[in-house]
Amino acid sequence: MVRQIIKTEMGTGNEDLKTEVGQLKQGIALLAQQQQTGRVKEAAGQLQEARDKYGEALDPYAQQIKALIGVPNPNTGANFTVTEAYETVSGVKADEAAALRQADQTTRRTSKRQASGGAQVTVSGEGAPLSDGELVTELKNLGFE
Repeated sequence: MVRQIIKTEMGTGNEDLKTEVGQLKQGIALLAQQQQTGRVKEAAGQLQEARDKYGEALDPYAQQIKALIGVPNPNTGANFTVTEAYETVSGVKADEAAALRQADQTTRRTSKRQASGGAQVTVSGEGAPLSDGELVTELKNLGFE
């Protein structure tokens, strides 16, 4: 009789636990499905963005892009986006960096030339003093108001 009471008591508790475990499993499965759906939507959005920007140029790099989107980008800490992966493997980033370096170098050279060249001052006649009008004109050419 005691065994039957213990079995009845334990059986009810066990069934409750089994029900709760089943509910937890269903909840976890639902969360996993929602997370997967979110990832798929995010990946589709990234792919569309990259297609809008680069079109079919992505196709030859599909395998490399696929490999990189699962790897953290050292610049951002997050995984590479499709666009970042394409730009990395296709050399777009390297080309942009080279163009920026060239533009910077050109700007620096131009600035140095302008700074060292100074404005040209014309003298009226060899060694002759400037008239007041010529002096005002030359000062304006030099940037004085």
